Amino acid sequence: MKTTILSLFLLCAPLALASEVKENWSIGNTAIEFVQVPPRGFLLNTSCYHAKEKCQAFRETLKREPLVMANDGGKNPGSAVCKKRGGSVVIAMSAIDETQGFCVFADKSMASLDAF
Repeated sequence: MKTTILSLFLLCAPLALASEVKENWSIGNTAIEFVQVPPRGFLLNTSCYHAKEKCQAFRETLKREPLVMANDGGKNPGSAVCKKRGGSVVIAMSAIDETQGFCVFADKSMASLDAF
């Protein structure tokens, strides 16, 4: 019995890990679906997530070069990085009135600020 339960767990665990975690956020009157990107957990808009190689937001999240930034008195570092990489910052709202910052690029792709 223990072997059967363990076998079922081992077979099902990869399927559970592979499922997409989706979240909906609104910018103004526009609802946008996002997907969590493992393992870091930041959010990408769904169309970007499914076309990562063509998506500017995803490509920008891969960059790890150091950026020299002035201390601007409490700004979100992700916001500063977003702007330095050519994006603009928007604030979105969830269905339960939580707020989240996103970086929007020219191709309309978006990543949460914690990606930077």
